[in-house]
Amino acid sequence: MKKTILILSILVFITLASQAKINGIYYVVNNLGHRITCHITFFDEKYYYIELDNSLSSDVIETDILSFGSFSLKGNGLSLVDAVNGHKIQLEVFNEKRIKVIRGLPFLNSKTLFYESKEDPFISEQYKSDYFNKVKTSLSLQNELDKYKSIDKNNILHKELYSFAKYELKIEKGGNYKFSYVYKAISEDTWKYLNLYERIMLPSDVIIIISEGTWKRQGNVLYLYDLSLQYTFHVFIEENGLNCKFLPGVFRDNLFLGL
Repeated sequence: MKKTILILSILVFITLASQAKINGIYYVVNNLGHRITCHITFFDEKYYYIELDNSLSSDVIETDILSFGSFSLKGNGLSLVDAVNGHKIQLEVFNEKRIKVIRGLPFLNSKTLFYESKEDPFISEQYKSDYFNKVKTSLSLQNELDKYKSIDKNNILHKELYSFAKYELKIEKGGNYKFSYVYKAISEDTWKYLNLYERIMLPSDVIIIISEGTWKRQGNVLYLYDLSLQYTFHVFIEENGLNCKFLPGVFRDNLFLGL
């Protein structure tokens, strides 16, 4: 009986220890191509954010937040719930130095993430109080659905490929879609003036698949079912392009234009 109690006590201690250590720990993925990394930061014992960092130079880093929200830990299962869309990301905790993505954004699936350093409380607080609150208050999915469903005229889906900044959304005629972060090593205009050697020496373009799956249309709303997250994202068809502000990393009203 005493032996059983001792074993149970050890298991409870290990579980509590892992829960205590997950809070405020910073994890990183380093193998996305070029100088692009992905970090997941946990802070305040319940919040997280996932960011892509692109080191454009030694002192310039471009950052995109792909998801943010709350997390909970049960045993070795770590569950993240996105604050904007509500989709869930599932991870497995091996120890305080290593976690693995079980189900999440496609480019992160089956990736192992390693501990890098403690999070910066100042940066996390700025995200929580400033950026996160602004995004959440400016986005209302139900309001957008009501707005676009009330439009009598069905806008034309002109192209298969739409883009804004470094994001591309491909809507295939066969019913599949792919939403990607695209880093181009050089512009097409500059490429034309390079010789063969210069072209060979250039780093490859980097394409990171953020979401992919199947799509269907109802009126001016595209329903994108992400096969990995098992969640439906919403994109809105306008006269001159697509409003993709509910897709991971976008979170703003900029119009995606057809290519």
